[in-house]
Amino acid sequence: MAYDREMAAVTEVEVEFYGVPRQRAGVERVKLVFSTSTVVATDVVSALRRRFPDLQNDCLEGGWLHPSCAANVDGVAFISDPGTRLSCGQTLLLMSADAGG
Repeated sequence: MAYDREMAAVTEVEVEFYGVPRQRAGVERVKLVFSTSTVVATDVVSALRRRFPDLQNDCLEGGWLHPSCAANVDGVAFISDPGTRLSCGQTLLLMSADAGG
């Protein structure tokens, strides 16, 4: 099989929504496909802003998350840096920061 440069330049990131972000998005999860091999968290947020405009209400602010929301990668690490790199196949969880029970 020949090496295909276009195939190598695609990054898929899944986003799962919890709490208020799920209410605003209207879905539990979405898969985003980027035509680049380098994706950072702010790229994902920008794509979400375009796809789900209602996230602007209470969830997104100034190119990143509203203070009432939190982001977690693969259910392992919470992130606060919009420049955090995401690899193909990773999952970004967006949730209300006060979630719990």
